[in-house]
Amino acid sequence: MKKKTVLVLKWGGLLGIGMAFLLFLTRLPVFDVLTVGPIIDVMKFAIIFIAIYFGIKEYQDDLSEGKITFSKAFLIGALISVLAFLIVICYLMFHYAVIEKDALHKMDAFSVLLYSLLFTLFISLYLYRIKEDELPPVVEEEQENGDFVEEEQVEENQQDIEN
Repeated sequence: MKKKTVLVLKWGGLLGIGMAFLLFLTRLPVFDVLTVGPIIDVMKFAIIFIAIYFGIKEYQDDLSEGKITFSKAFLIGALISVLAFLIVICYLMFHYAVIEKDALHKMDAFSVLLYSLLFTLFISLYLYRIKEDELPPVVEEEQENGDFVEEEQVEENQQDIEN
């Protein structure tokens, strides 16, 4: 059990430190996120795949005599991922508390501005379409069986009843 813990700590720590380093690189003002971002994303996927693969491979070769079940491999991969996740969260807490204290306020202000602009745009487009009668209001009436039908169907049903 002790060797398994050391294995998870080793590969989970390597994965967490690698991911934290890549996050640090994306926050540097030197890098343009639009040009370097896709490259860093590919590097993140490669680091994740490599760390989990080699962690499971080391468990298979050293601790389980060359045989491993899917559930054991899945458990080892999940433990490595959870440890890496905790390391990245600790790094982000440190980053936003010490290195870039006002970054969250800047991101929050930008998000509020973006969502308010999008909301205004969608509401104005919807109101414009209603004004132009492209979206007629739907009037529904409940039938005896509980289904709802549109106003046109109600008029057709009333004409059938009268005949």
